[in-house]
Amino acid sequence: MSDLNPSEIFSRYQRNDLDKSTAVNYLKTFAEKCSDELLRVEAIGYLGKMNLKADEIFKFLEYILTSEIKVKVRGAVAVLIIQKYLEQGQKIILWCFNNEKSLDCLLVIFRSLQIQINQLSKSLIKSMELILGKEYIYDHGIMPREAIALKFLEMLVNFEILDEREFPNPHHVHVSYQVKNRHVICLSINEVECNELIFLDTFPYLKFFSISIANLKKIDGFYNLKRLEYLDLHANDLWELPSLEGLIKLRKLIIDTNPISKLNGIEKLKQITEIELYKTYIPHPEREKIKNHIISNRKKLEKDKQKLILFGRNYNRNKKFKEAINAFEKAIKFNFGFPIYYNLSCEEWLELSNLYLTVGDHYKALKACLNCLKRDSTIKEAQILRKKIINLMKKKNKMLKN
Repeated sequence: MSDLNPSEIFSRYQRNDLDKSTAVNYLKTFAEKCSDELLRVEAIGYLGKMNLKADEIFKFLEYILTSEIKVKVRGAVAVLIIQKYLEQGQKIILWCFNNEKSLDCLLVIFRSLQIQINQLSKSLIKSMELILGKEYIYDHGIMPREAIALKFLEMLVNFEILDEREFPNPHHVHVSYQVKNRHVICLSINEVECNELIFLDTFPYLKFFSISIANLKKIDGFYNLKRLEYLDLHANDLWELPSLEGLIKLRKLIIDTNPISKLNGIEKLKQITEIELYKTYIPHPEREKIKNHIISNRKKLEKDKQKLILFGRNYNRNKKFKEAINAFEKAIKFNFGFPIYYNLSCEEWLELSNLYLTVGDHYKALKACLNCLKRDSTIKEAQILRKKIINLMKKKNKMLKN
């Protein structure tokens, strides 16, 4: 057999130069004992093409999966079991969920199960999510699919991922996240080695994502991030990005200090108003196009914002206070990269504060008034209104105590 390799063995079997039993035994020997890991993986692949019955091969595959130290070999065996012998192999796949320590192998199993469109594979995916993501599901209430992605990320960067609500200073945390309504809305990775990030699409509710100073070379999964507003990829090793076209709500993009030379799909983004791309290889003509696109977006969004303000004022005149508040609140969301108190003028903040006061929401009234004062602390009308709101809140608290 010294002159043979898995490809040659399979070719001879197809030409009837080797009978099935001999070819299978040769391939098994390669899969179990060959010193070349890639040839072992190749042999396992050819075993999958032999259309063997479960009683001919399954025990051998089970033995390899539970005893093998090479990750690629374990992954190839797991894929073969999932593709050909899932009904017989569900117990050993469940065993992998509890015992497999390699992220690469677990990802191979997860993706292979996703490809198999049947009830058993769906059931095993749910089990995988519950077993691997249990810490994030039960301790933090995160949805199972996002919980398993956080576990994969934890294994990838080899750092504990912290909930920002439980950590007083998130700026000193390497990996952190925020959750709202059981979904991850914010994910931050800083100063950890993370060459490739390929399961971002598992976080469809993500609004803020940052990965910086991480030596990142590849990123994928943008197509599912329909809610993403802030993307920070600065100080990595990215030569290219997937198309940005699907990031329909993206407002701010930071890609400085990357060897990237082109941005695909940025012209499709209608809400982006801020981008940082210094220390990149993007040529000057392309930068000018991006700059003009940003300016155009800002002008259009400013017009849209002013329309909402006019709607709000019209509703206010007609004493439709809830509709007026709704229009002003939509206008606030037009962010151009400044702190939120710059989103409305001082006059507009005061109008909104009085609207909140009219419907009895003292807390929001005070917040809007304070935003006005943050823009200009000398406005006497705002100072008087602030005192009035605080007095009303004090009276209300006294009434509740009595």
